[in-house]
Amino acid sequence: DGIAVTSGTGAAIRGNSIYANGDLGIDLRDNGVTANDNKDLDTGPNNLQNYPDFFKAIAVTPGQIAIDAKLSSSLSSTFTIDFYSSPSRDPLGNGEGKVYLGSDSVTTNGGGNATFRTTLSASVNVGDWISATATDAAGNTSEFNLAIAAELTNQPPSGADHTVTLLEDAAGYTFGMADFGFSDPNNTPPNALLAV
Repeated sequence: DGIAVTSGTGAAIRGNSIYANGDLGIDLRDNGVTANDNKDLDTGPNNLQNYPDFFKAIAVTPGQIAIDAKLSSSLSSTFTIDFYSSPSRDPLGNGEGKVYLGSDSVTTNGGGNATFRTTLSASVNVGDWISATATDAAGNTSEFNLAIAAELTNQPPSGADHTVTLLEDAAGYTFGMADFGFSDPNNTPPNALLAV
């Protein structure tokens, strides 16, 4: 493990560089991944704080990443979510934290849930593994969550309008694909204009 918290509470683990471990980056109880529980009612080291669950991490533009996530934890409580990137995950698939990307503050509702999108000014490569931890107001930091790979946002293709003016009795004009200058360089493989 990178860091094992075996007893006590209030061990805040934030903004560090934790990576290239043979096991978990952060391990509460030193027994492998601790599954999230409903409303985070369990007890143990750092109160076995639940970690966020990711839906998607998108490299929106160079120097910016957007992360869609959910935290299920204590009811009506505020948490700091710290985000990290790493070139690889730990062997169990959970994240590690080589590069600290930044943080966001989220507050759960009366059911203990918060769904959120965080956009950070951070340089991330497509394919880098994105992970996060949650820290409650008392300084209890979770394990890293299940990491997901950063994706490239789907950029719209480019093209041009094309207007043709014909005399009333002139022969017709047939538009072709070349009339619109269609290109889609930001997708791999690029999309193709199939018909006009």
